[in-house]
Amino acid sequence: MSKNLSLDEMIKSIYAVISGPPGGQDWDRFRTMYHPRASLVRTRVDGDGKPLCFTFTPEEFVANGRELLKDISLYEVEIKRKTFEFGNLAQVFSAYDIFSDVERTKFVKRGVNMIHFYNDGVRWWIMHIIWDEERKGVQIPLFA
Repeated sequence: MSKNLSLDEMIKSIYAVISGPPGGQDWDRFRTMYHPRASLVRTRVDGDGKPLCFTFTPEEFVANGRELLKDISLYEVEIKRKTFEFGNLAQVFSAYDIFSDVERTKFVKRGVNMIHFYNDGVRWWIMHIIWDEERKGVQIPLFA
């Protein structure tokens, strides 16, 4: 599914596969986008403001996401992007909004994905993605 997709198509796919009604995520397509040795890292702060991170393999993320999203709608939409490419790699900062309805009227939160891609000469692979959410004192940056 992800063979020979451009970086732009890969990023659009990141948001498409996770978005949908309860249980409507495309986990099979998700798996095709991530290198077998990829990692996904969710960051946040606890109630005391202490930074935390949770790391996942693609399969761990699927298992976690399948359970988390089985009863809720989630629609993640890119709002800004900054891309740096060099040789066989690319780093993308992608800001997003999350809504709980397909019409995008019920805003939930926003954040930034930092995505590392590797091109093996045939296609782009997601090697690493780490994200954080906007909160008091942490706002979406202006990408120049």
